[in-house]
Parts: sequence; structure tokens; C-alpha cells
Amino acid sequence: MRQIIVASLFAFVYGSFSFSALAADSYQVDTDVSSVSFSTIKKQYIVEPAVITGLSGSLDENGKLSVSIPIKNIDTGVSIRNDRLGELFFNIATYPDVGVSAEVPMELMEGDTVIIQATIPASVTMYGKTQTLEFSLNLVRVGDVISVFSIKPVIVDSTLFGIPAESLTALSSTVGAIPISSSVAANVSLILKK
Repeated sequence: MRQIIVASLFAFVYGSFSFSALAADSYQVDTDVSSVSFSTIKKQYIVEPAVITGLSGSLDENGKLSVSIPIKNIDTGVSIRNDRLGELFFNIATYPDVGVSAEVPMELMEGDTVIIQATIPASVTMYGKTQTLEFSLNLVRVGDVISVFSIKPVIVDSTLFGIPAESLTALSSTVGAIPISSSVAANVSLILKK
């Protein structure tokens, strides 16, 4: 009996150590300072900026990046607009997050100070559908901190993700049936830390 207890304790300690070692090798998205920003366009010329904060995710030692973007954290500067975007357009009750996964250049994971400019294809899952979008990014690593930010916006067309035209119409009807573009220009700003 004592041998079983000792063996179980050893397995627990070893497993915990292995998990800690694995976690130590990966970078975590700093939720407090990472964000995605975009602008909606109404009537072809009215631009309304928005930001989504509270991102989470990680970058492992093999350069695999995974980020979760919580739509509930959208901030347009107008509370009722936030609610309408979340409920009528994004349907956050069913699809609360946007998921992004990509592989960063391995040079970023090597050396202590690294600066890279690259266009990286990423799998973006929104509204239950996945599309590949190309992100033009600056990636900077200094020690245990990595910064990833857009060089130029990526165009995201909601129709490619299967968001129904009716959702856009419902959103439009809340502002006097003003036409709203189905595409936005989005920028990303990530800080990852070990």
C-alpha cells in the first residue's frame, strides 16, 4: 500500500513538474494589453472605430500561435452599439469567440533580440466557419517578451464566414436602415510573455 502511495505521489510531482516545464517554454498572451481593433463603415463614409480587449492565448516553442478573441469585450465607445453588434451581428450567445491560429517564423524563437517583418497566413474561425487570412506583421522579441502588431490592416469580410445578410440588415435597422459594410479593416496588437 505504501509503495502505491509513494508511486502515486511521484507521478503527481513528476506530472506537475513536466507541466510547469512545458508552460515555461511557452509564451502567454498578456490579456491586459493585447487587442484587436477595427472600424465599421456606414453610408460609405462614416467610420466608427472599435476595439476588442481581453484576448488570451499562447505561443509554443515550435512557433504555434493560438489566440482567442472574446466578442463580448467589444468596445465601440457606445454601450448600446456594443450590445447590438454582439447580439444581432456576431450572435455571441452561440459564437462567443473568434479563434486565430498561425505559425510564426522560427527565427522569432531563436536568439535573445529578434525583429522580423512577415506576412503570415492564419486560420480564423468566426461564426463557426474557418477561413485563411494573411496578416502583415511586425514581430519583435526581446528576452522573454514578444510583441506582434499589424503593419497594415487585414480586410475581414463577414460574408465569407457565413454571417447571414439578415444579421447585417437587423443591425442596420437599429440605425434607421443606414447601409453598413460587411467588411472591416482590422489590426492586431499582441504582447506575449513567458
